Amino acid sequence: MIVSGYIKGRFMGWNHMLEDELNRLFHFYLKKSYFSGAVCLISKGDEIIFKASYGNRIDKTMESNSNYSLSRTTKKMNTSTIFDLASITKMFITTIILHFISQGKLQLRTPLGECLLDIREKSNLMDHIGHVTMEQLLTHSSGIPAWYPFYVEHDKKFYTILNSIVSPSSMVEDVTYSDINYMLLGEVIKKKSKLSLEECVNRVFIQSLEMKTLTFGPGFGNNVAATEFGNRIEQKMCAERGLQFNHWRSTDLPIIGEVNDGNCHYYFQGKSGHAGLFASAMDVLKLGHLYVKGGEYQGKSIINREIIQRSTTKLNHTRGLGWEFSDVFPNGYGHTGFTGTSLWVVPTKKMVVVILTNRLHVSKPISIQSFRKEVHQKIINTI
Repeated sequence: MIVSGYIKGRFMGWNHMLEDELNRLFHFYLKKSYFSGAVCLISKGDEIIFKASYGNRIDKTMESNSNYSLSRTTKKMNTSTIFDLASITKMFITTIILHFISQGKLQLRTPLGECLLDIREKSNLMDHIGHVTMEQLLTHSSGIPAWYPFYVEHDKKFYTILNSIVSPSSMVEDVTYSDINYMLLGEVIKKKSKLSLEECVNRVFIQSLEMKTLTFGPGFGNNVAATEFGNRIEQKMCAERGLQFNHWRSTDLPIIGEVNDGNCHYYFQGKSGHAGLFASAMDVLKLGHLYVKGGEYQGKSIINREIIQRSTTKLNHTRGLGWEFSDVFPNGYGHTGFTGTSLWVVPTKKMVVVILTNRLHVSKPISIQSFRKEVHQKIINTI
């Protein structure tokens, strides 16, 4: 079990050196406006060896919204701050799918058409994606398009819209990271469990793994990191595609306590397989720790060890089952989220690294991949 205390200086002195280097890097990128604030948490084995927060969870330049009773003042980041995890949600959904496979409810080769009646009832969907397996969805090798703003057709059902965008010309041949893959995995979970996604998350993570903060949309609590000022980026993406939507959130106010992702917020009411979960760094760390421990938590098997091994093996150019393999995650595997979140696991060192930032809560959001690479390389070179 991961202890919550910060073990400082225990590992032969390198903790002090690592702390100095990480503090320097975080402050450097903070000053360059890569993000407004951040939390970093590192565990090795069962012990937390580094825990720190930087900057602000709400920038002082934000405007107050009287509906939510928010203060105009700066809100400092702390290590318990709750973040919109964005696509880290996908790894929680992956874990539920792998849990179901371990229980015999699913197989990696189970096709979508077998799971979802809505696909079987539409011949176009059955022809083009009915054969797609759980493994293909998890490894982003399904051929399904990467993204579509379902909310521009918010009055239509999900499978009706999906039916209109899936065609021979829209299908892709290479590995393509796709939100729609995980929207479908979310649908599979609901059908197989006969529960909502929220209820499944509660059973697998909150009850079984004792996660205290994980939730779909925490609301406007006192310790939630802000994200984007409205959906400026998705507005541009829709405009580039010639698509119209008239219900955008205000770009004068930061999004706080609502999921940033447009499809999740506007179309799925905050609960989807591709985005929507919020949590603290500690709960994200527990997820990584489950994989370090071979699928066990406090002696109880959540996922079969063989399934964990397959999940954490590179099965195509860049993907395991859910996990990403790239130079962002040296000597291991991980996943990132659009809001500035990341989870990195180094199994040979029994190490888990969680970095949560509010990289969208700046005047001009930019990619933080260079920051992630530099910090991760510093950690792997030091520990």
